[in-house]
Amino acid sequence: MLTRATIIEAADYNGPVSAECAGEWGEGYSSDLAAMIEACHDAGEPVPAYCHPCADHPLRIDPVNILENATEEMHEDAADQIVDADELTAYINAWNEKQTCVTYYEDRSRVIIIDRVAFGEIMSGPAAQSS
Repeated sequence: MLTRATIIEAADYNGPVSAECAGEWGEGYSSDLAAMIEACHDAGEPVPAYCHPCADHPLRIDPVNILENATEEMHEDAADQIVDADELTAYINAWNEKQTCVTYYEDRSRVIIIDRVAFGEIMSGPAAQSS
């Protein structure tokens, strides 16, 4: 997986990361590289050779999905009989825009190299040679 990942220079990345360490937020997640490195030091863990950037996923409610779920067990034409569906959709979309709740997921298609020597050793190690 690492051989196919797009390499991002650590100096060019600013944002949440995921690594094989405790992480500032726990479970390997940190707000940025500096916080991740500090969390490794605080936990007495080695700083990993690489980490992955994270993609953000803000809290959003899908009004179409809500209406589909609400009418799923109803009669065949129930969805056609909904009154003011556009009003509900507009309200939910406006509510979605106000939300600040965001979660982050590791993006394994990209990798940030922290220690080039250690990363090179990982890439040329026995596991890499057998793939």
